[in-house]
Amino acid sequence: MNTDPIERRLFTAYAERFILLCLLILNLLSTEGAGMNNETSILQEQTETKAISLMNPHSVPAGWTTHVGQGATLTLSSCGEPNAEPVFRLDYNTGKTHSFALAAREIPLTLPERFELRVRLQFSEPENHVEFKLIDPRGNTFMKKWYRFGSVGLWQDLVIDQAELIRMWGPDTDVDLKELKTIEFGVSGADYAGTILLSGMEIIPLPPDTPGRKTNTPDRGYTPRWLFDQQAYWTLVGIKHDDQEALICEDGSIEPLKRGPSVVPVVSLHDTLITRNNVTIRPELLDGRLPLPSVIWEHELFSLRIDLFAQGEPGNASAYAQYTLTNKSSQPIDGKLFLLVEPYQIYPPWQGGGGFSPIRCMTFSNGTLAVNGTNLLISTPPPDTFCFNNENGDIGGIVRAAINSNSNAMPKFEEPDGFAAGALIFHFALKPDASTNTYITFPLHQAATPEVLNPNSPATTYARLRSQMADQWSREICRVGLTVPEPGLAEAFFAGIAYNLITQNGPALQPGSRSYNKSWMRDGAIAAVALLEAGHTQAARDFIEWYAPYQLDSGEIPPIIDSKAEDPLWEEKEKGLVEYDSQGEFIWLVMQYYRFTKDRSFLQTIFPHVLKALHFLENLRAQRLTEEYRDELSEKHLYYGLLPESTSHEGYYMKHSFWDDFWGIKGWEDGMEMAAILNRDDLLDWMKRERDDFKTCVLASIQHLGEARHIDYMPGCVELADLDPTSTAAAIIYCDLLHDLPPDKLNATYDRLFDDISIRLKPGATYRFTPYEMRNIGALLRMGRKNEALTLLRFQLKHMRPAAWRHFAEVAHSDERYPCYIGDMPHTWVCAEYMHGIRNLFLYEENEKLILGAGIDPAWLTENQTVAFEDFPTWYGTLSGKWQKSSNGVLHIEFNGDARPPKGFVLMRPDFPPGGALTINGKTPKTNPSERITFDTLPAEIILTPTAE
Repeated sequence: MNTDPIERRLFTAYAERFILLCLLILNLLSTEGAGMNNETSILQEQTETKAISLMNPHSVPAGWTTHVGQGATLTLSSCGEPNAEPVFRLDYNTGKTHSFALAAREIPLTLPERFELRVRLQFSEPENHVEFKLIDPRGNTFMKKWYRFGSVGLWQDLVIDQAELIRMWGPDTDVDLKELKTIEFGVSGADYAGTILLSGMEIIPLPPDTPGRKTNTPDRGYTPRWLFDQQAYWTLVGIKHDDQEALICEDGSIEPLKRGPSVVPVVSLHDTLITRNNVTIRPELLDGRLPLPSVIWEHELFSLRIDLFAQGEPGNASAYAQYTLTNKSSQPIDGKLFLLVEPYQIYPPWQGGGGFSPIRCMTFSNGTLAVNGTNLLISTPPPDTFCFNNENGDIGGIVRAAINSNSNAMPKFEEPDGFAAGALIFHFALKPDASTNTYITFPLHQAATPEVLNPNSPATTYARLRSQMADQWSREICRVGLTVPEPGLAEAFFAGIAYNLITQNGPALQPGSRSYNKSWMRDGAIAAVALLEAGHTQAARDFIEWYAPYQLDSGEIPPIIDSKAEDPLWEEKEKGLVEYDSQGEFIWLVMQYYRFTKDRSFLQTIFPHVLKALHFLENLRAQRLTEEYRDELSEKHLYYGLLPESTSHEGYYMKHSFWDDFWGIKGWEDGMEMAAILNRDDLLDWMKRERDDFKTCVLASIQHLGEARHIDYMPGCVELADLDPTSTAAAIIYCDLLHDLPPDKLNATYDRLFDDISIRLKPGATYRFTPYEMRNIGALLRMGRKNEALTLLRFQLKHMRPAAWRHFAEVAHSDERYPCYIGDMPHTWVCAEYMHGIRNLFLYEENEKLILGAGIDPAWLTENQTVAFEDFPTWYGTLSGKWQKSSNGVLHIEFNGDARPPKGFVLMRPDFPPGGALTINGKTPKTNPSERITFDTLPAEIILTPTAE
């Protein structure tokens, strides 16, 4: 939020008014899930129940402790009017970047079988991300979080139904909240400072058969879903290397500018208002995989199709929308298409920085609408009429203004509090099967000079530009081929390529366009390798060459670069950011680039950066090689030889995470290989010594930790001894440590993962997870657990939302309308992990061999179906493969290309009836293996013939 004092006062003023309007007009908070609401009737209904008090206001803050994140502060005290009951006061500041400030108290308690948590609150800051956490004795943490506005200065009664407490983390996967050990309450977010007053926190027992209260309210279809605590999903359009992208929501709304207002479609037909709530909505991608999205409204009388794409050059790109209205009925129809311009983002407030987008000034002239001095859109043809409205005190009034508008409004409209709204109004009268088109151009840059659609034939210009971009994107994503008879699987692979290129700002690979609009070495390295595997070597090279000069004098590879900031390394400097995985990831990426390109001169150029990074790793690890850690009787011995604490592992704060150590070992391993390639034999003894000792120390720590904490699985970090299969997967698929890690612990780790997934697969299950889990697909394949890898893959595919847009968020919830932080959509790091996983189904490199077909599902191998990959780059050359079964049950497998792995090819034999005949290039091998079929040269034709009955 803007920290300018004047802006902040204005924002507070209109935000408070808006919330009061929401309370009075939209009645948003009358049902559960709507946030801070009045629960007078419910409180009256439950007066006969005996409340369990969780705080004594006369003794606060005694017994409460503070817990804050980086840069945050929290002070606890009590206050109140004379002769009145004192209240609990929390004065907080979350700092410049996303952090938290929580008050906690231990309250051992056996909870009722059915209950609600109630508390009274008052806020001084209108925008609060409020969270309650209830933690059981084993550390299982259940949370309810609101990402919305609170009314300033008003006491509010908040009610949390037991069913709304979502298990966030903890040692147990299938557990209900039955006992309470600790309760935490506070705020999270960025740049929030204020006071919360709290009183009357209590547990209300309910009869066991009390139904859970409804969590969603009916919404109005011309305002964003987030006003009603409903999640909506979006995708983006943009061009390669540009730093601006437009969003389109599944409902058909468009957010042309980052953090900017939305353009919302509404149809008035025969004086009946039709919004997203009155139609069936169908999203699409062009050809099912190109980043040219559409949203189709289907009504019984008409269809409205909204197509969007971006075109132009970096710094001068625009998005182009076509609204096509078609009469589906047998009778003529007439009405109006409204394009409402509203002061709301598509991005919801729980995303951080989302929510409102104040409009203080709107001007309209010659088909161009400007908002706050910036050209937002150009209409071709111009609308028949346009109008403005002050939404401050008249939420949704722009719709009524549009309905009643018969002539153009004044060309300029101002509303200092930011609640201006506008409407472009297009009349239509359509015979049966007839259509009408409206075209909108959205300049993505303030100084953009978009190609203007020809006003005499806008359809021709639009179709030409769209066809050009479709051809361009098809060339970009189809450098490789993939054919799989399972809907969505291949399409999401190709879409992932496009999304990673769209969110690339110049050479900087970024995981998103809004929440993650900067570069991480972690995300970028994995995305760069996914692009290498899809034939995009230049994108990977550009990223390495751009990132390397930011290396610090100490040799540290900075974890985050924000190229839009005055100081791109501000996060590390101002936040004290500590992430040590970036060292190994940088070295790994450099080596991956060499393996795919064999560009020795590039390796020679980057090698000094690699050496500096290795020296930094050596110095880091030296901090854990001192006598205090060497002593086997010391509690610190578990940390001996590891990297120091860091926050590099997702969800960890200053812990000794094995994720860092796995990447560190990989850094030394790849550094050795580079030194050998570059004839730097003088470095090999030092590198080998460091690598071997590092690996020995890490494996010893894992073993000792298992014994000390009585765990049989791979731990995520030393302090927590926690289960984290997704971080362990990096050790297997990226760091090549499968054969170094204890197999019993690995199998136990993935057994537990599938215990959790089996729970999620149960009908009616409630869960939240991170789709990064698809990293485990490759790990499971390498462990010979193909069926589980495919189960996990299909579970992930179920959570593409909407499925037609073929992408993933960072976080997914079982209830698709549940309002929670989901990261960017698409979250392109997750898309990259998906791309890795799909490639692993068909091939991966291991010990100088190419492993083929480890994830081929026998269900794909049916008559007249083809499973194939084409022109996939590998470390050893390019490879294509095809599986095809004939009508007589014979399976034909072919491989072609110039790949020459030093130790040959290994085909994982598909599930096939035992026995039968095997030929390789027409010859029968001496043995007919049941699992691994080996061959050395290409082309190769392998034929499996079942035994005759």
